[in-house]
Amino acid sequence: MDKKELQQKMGKRNRTAGKGFERRTAKRIAYTFGWDWQKFADRAGAGHKQSHDAVPHAPYSDRFPYWWECKYRQGWSLRSLFRDPKKSIIYQWFIEARDDAPTDLNPLLVFSMPHQPVFCMTDSVGFVVLDDDVPMLGFVVDDEGYYVMLFDDFLGAI
Repeated sequence: MDKKELQQKMGKRNRTAGKGFERRTAKRIAYTFGWDWQKFADRAGAGHKQSHDAVPHAPYSDRFPYWWECKYRQGWSLRSLFRDPKKSIIYQWFIEARDDAPTDLNPLLVFSMPHQPVFCMTDSVGFVVLDDDVPMLGFVVDDEGYYVMLFDDFLGAI
């Protein structure tokens, strides 16, 4: 097997792992709220960017006013996020989620890597929705607050 074939095979494995992570995340959100879930659906709705991601099968509501993006890959570090946020891949993923989110929903980045806990990140607007008791780490970039917490703690605080 040459290098190009190996890269294509590894890319397919990575996409498969990412899709599995997204399905597990959709199930956790759905079961937290007692909703059904479906494997792939258009979560964007009318007038928004088309998306075919795994989603809870329920309308977005005041109980879960988030547009979420999942990232499951190696090579990120929470340390880099707090040392130089603008250069961190996690911060770049969040900006991508924020740019894709409809204006009426708060962006939420859910991220992990193999054999590690699942974290999530939101901004100060999304954080206001949560209970005050949720353990989190916060940082500021360009006068905007961002918060990172364990995904389980996030779901328990809604």
